[in-house]
Amino acid sequence: FGFILADKGQPAADTFTQLAATMPTSKFGDLFQYNNQLASAAGYVGGHILYPKMEFGAAYDRAMEEKVFGPLGMKDSTFDYAEGMAGNWAAPHGLDIDGRVTLMSNDFNWSPYPYRPAGAAFSTTADMVRYVQLELGKGMLDGKRVVSETNLLARREKGVQVGPDSWYGMGLFQRDASGVQVVTHGGTLVGYHSTWFALPESGVGPVILVNSDPGAPMLAPTLRRLLEILYDGQPEAARDITAAATRIKAQATAKRERLTYPGDPAVLANLAGHYRDPSVGQITVSEKNGQKWIKAGFVEGPIATRKNADGSVSIVSVGPGNIGIDALVGTANGKRTLTISDGQQTQYMYVED
Repeated sequence: FGFILADKGQPAADTFTQLAATMPTSKFGDLFQYNNQLASAAGYVGGHILYPKMEFGAAYDRAMEEKVFGPLGMKDSTFDYAEGMAGNWAAPHGLDIDGRVTLMSNDFNWSPYPYRPAGAAFSTTADMVRYVQLELGKGMLDGKRVVSETNLLARREKGVQVGPDSWYGMGLFQRDASGVQVVTHGGTLVGYHSTWFALPESGVGPVILVNSDPGAPMLAPTLRRLLEILYDGQPEAARDITAAATRIKAQATAKRERLTYPGDPAVLANLAGHYRDPSVGQITVSEKNGQKWIKAGFVEGPIATRKNADGSVSIVSVGPGNIGIDALVGTANGKRTLTISDGQQTQYMYVED
């Protein structure tokens, strides 16, 4: 969460700085907790081993091009944002404050770039299918050996249990879906959701890329529908999609009902123009198009307010997208503060300066 709130322009080496400050909350192997910095560090270490004299990010990019994208024929996959957003590309969409789908800026999705081994590549379904074919071929693609079967399958070994029928290995999840082995890993950014599934027993594997936040609930039913077709399962996928659509609408309505927008004038008038947390970055509050506007790292938008059950007040950014700023308004040592929680183990307190 910290990298989302960080200021733009962080170097790839920041992965290791952030990882060094991350404290474990359980013993090794006891609990599944996904950490982007761990995945990022692993990728950068691999690139550094191959090209030790290059900057971490450049070494990783070169390693991916020469060892993965090139050999697999993934000619439209890149970490170059300018190239990815040139020509016929799928721009992101999200829900506005009233639950309507709207086009969004892609600025937020620069946030993972310094940590791109954890996921920041532009690609296509055709390219990703090439990757899934490699998984199904146990390291073979187009009749050629790209990676050893031993190394490829080692990544699928069950490491830590994620749920009753799901395990995490080395960068891959393995699931038991109604008795069918499924190897998978998805990705999420603002306005983008993706996943792929490899079913080794049947030799089938779909790729799903969507450029709209409401499209995310389509991913699981797509797997369900595939299993229904392959194994004559009960037709439940369509029902699941209908239920998801109803749920999204209800959640958007419930969220809107809790917000005051435009925000409470008294609360907005008392906000400072600039706050800072030395560990992560800054928050600015400004006027934009006649509205109060907040920006923290890669997240920004007009401000709504919310009265909480305990009597406190929070400000909430209401730009489109599934990630926003939700900050508790307060004071400390005579200065105004905004406090943001990552929902797990860290709170960021920004103090006016």
